[in-house]
Amino acid sequence: MAIYYDMYQSPQPEGEEKEKLYARVKSIRTLTTDELMKRVIDGTHLTKTQARFVLGRVVDELKTAVAQGFRIHVDELGYFSPQITAFPPKNHRSKSPKVCATGLNFVPEKEVKQYLMSINTVRTVNMHHAVNGIDKTALDNALRTCLEQEQTITRRHFQFVYPDISRTSLCNYLRQCVEQGKLRNIGTKNAPVYVAGKEWSK
Repeated sequence: MAIYYDMYQSPQPEGEEKEKLYARVKSIRTLTTDELMKRVIDGTHLTKTQARFVLGRVVDELKTAVAQGFRIHVDELGYFSPQITAFPPKNHRSKSPKVCATGLNFVPEKEVKQYLMSINTVRTVNMHHAVNGIDKTALDNALRTCLEQEQTITRRHFQFVYPDISRTSLCNYLRQCVEQGKLRNIGTKNAPVYVAGKEWSK
């Protein structure tokens, strides 16, 4: 498992010399409710319908409790509470700001924080060249790192690490790795899933 991120630079006020960099998570994609339910019921006797019903009830009660001003504690996950924001009065005659609930705060449990801190982080690499113009050694090293963390990898997954390389170029590179014995396709021709080949399993 790995959490992917990239570094971003914020504009600096005049007079400040040092540039501040911030790390920002880059999600692979959004996990849908159906996909989450499939993970939940895997290895259980629950049906997807039952799981969706329970999740729906939890969501409904969570929204109701937050709207009533409760702070909700979910074991092994954390605390949920309403978030409020004060807006300046629109009417100059009014001195009181308008206060509205604008979101949901979440504070994770200590164990959740410790678990997240144990997960590897990998920086995505932004390239603006075709694969033929990129150092193949850098690509190989990035690919091997992904395989060490995930055991299997797809073109779509690796595309996330190198988002600016064209899909065709990346497919050609992965195909070359298979031919060179660096990778082995355990999926199908149209939906390949790669694992380390003999060359990288030594």
